[in-house]
Amino acid sequence: MAVSDTRATITFSTDKSVTVRVEYGTAENSLDKSTPQTETAGSTHSVTLAGLQPATTYYYLIALYLGYAQPYKSTVYSFKTSLVGLTSDPQVTAGIDTATISFGTNASVTVLLEYGTSQTNLTSALPQTTTATTTHNLQLTSLVSETRYYYRIKLIRDNALVSTSSVYSFDTLASSSMLAIKRRGIWIIGGISGPNVNSVISQLDLYDPVTDTWYPDIASNATGTFTPVSFAAYAAYNDKLYVIGGFKADGTCSNEVQIYDIANNSWSTGTVITAPRANIHAALYQGVIYIIGGTTGAASAAFGAQSTTYAYNIGGNAWSSLLAPGAVANRLSFAYDGVVYHLGGKSAATTYLTTHEGYVIATNTVTSGSTEVVLSAARAGMAGLLISPSGKQSFMVVVGGISASTGTTGNFINQGTTTATFTNLVQYLHAPFCAPRTWMSQTNNFPVSIAFGALAYSPSTGYIYHFGGTQALGIGASGQASAYKIPLPPEPPSTWENTWASISNMPRSRWGHGAVTFTN
Repeated sequence: MAVSDTRATITFSTDKSVTVRVEYGTAENSLDKSTPQTETAGSTHSVTLAGLQPATTYYYLIALYLGYAQPYKSTVYSFKTSLVGLTSDPQVTAGIDTATISFGTNASVTVLLEYGTSQTNLTSALPQTTTATTTHNLQLTSLVSETRYYYRIKLIRDNALVSTSSVYSFDTLASSSMLAIKRRGIWIIGGISGPNVNSVISQLDLYDPVTDTWYPDIASNATGTFTPVSFAAYAAYNDKLYVIGGFKADGTCSNEVQIYDIANNSWSTGTVITAPRANIHAALYQGVIYIIGGTTGAASAAFGAQSTTYAYNIGGNAWSSLLAPGAVANRLSFAYDGVVYHLGGKSAATTYLTTHEGYVIATNTVTSGSTEVVLSAARAGMAGLLISPSGKQSFMVVVGGISASTGTTGNFINQGTTTATFTNLVQYLHAPFCAPRTWMSQTNNFPVSIAFGALAYSPSTGYIYHFGGTQALGIGASGQASAYKIPLPPEPPSTWENTWASISNMPRSRWGHGAVTFTN
């Protein structure tokens, strides 16, 4: 039986297939309330009594109906409702040596969690929380891998213990299992939650597309330090995540290369970028990360797009400056077959681009603006991806974006912005990325008009995933927690008629973030 302050669920079995009804009340000799008789006969039963009074003893009996015969009535049982209780069983996300336990309560309370490896000897405890609330997220660290842990939750109100839960359990993962999830999963990094760069997000969240499971704040107990940034370049290579540049919480532009090792759960730094950069994307090709343009000043400084192409050699931990395109920022970039393609973005604070060009790595040359197929509409803040599916043609896909804005003054697109035009357009272009190819539009487009979200592809599931973004600029700018998936488009000339399906929301709302994988 599960009992809270206002509900009780009575679970039982019968030796025959019957329908049931529960009679109940607050006096043993006066069971003046009753649940409806169940409609379907069965041998396992679960009946919920709702609208009960807290801290009250209730008496009940169970009436069993076999066909049209008179019911058999059980003896009278009793239970007492709690003053405060859990609204549902806790949800646990377990890692190798960590676990996040989330649950709700029907009143604002502080909580104390006791745990251990024996069901009857819960020898460890988290410190009692300090703020009374109805939603609770507790983090256990320094656990042992491949171990079953037991725990119970004590609810405390006005410094008095008012309820103790049942004992629950969870299993930590094996090291190899968690590392496999990290390698196949989608990493959500950086970004901001609100209208200002000071709302930067420090947590790394991991999504496993195979099981539709989130692992929130997965690097919470990592060694080393991470400086959170937004509108940075994000990449994944050889079991390491790379976060390059971006705006810090104080609005300054970072020149840092921050490296997270997923196997060792540790942060380190690489050689700083030649000049600070934000409003950039990472194009990874054969162990080198290419950065096209961007801005170099603080978020609030007057917009100034840069024309430098930088290359970071991961193995050599060294930067080089390459042939420059025109001055651009907020520009998507993808690497494919020896060419770094880059498209869209802005050349001035409110000047949005349709251009699409390529940087040829072997010859250090730039293709002309007429060579690649330009976007059908000027846009910045698109989520984009280049995918090379096994046995199929490679293609680019871009989602959403902003085609116009007013009032923008700074390097940060929301610095002074008063209005913006958003789109829900979804377009894709198959290789080779030049005429006579044309950008094709997905039939149904994205469910909402959005910009500065992030795309990722999972070969494990065959789906494209979209995470977060913002639907407004100005004071109304805010990150979204929504996430969607869609199957790959068909080979041309067939049209892409699938629709985007919602998946589990991100643990945190974000825009200006990255979504990267180790397999693409």
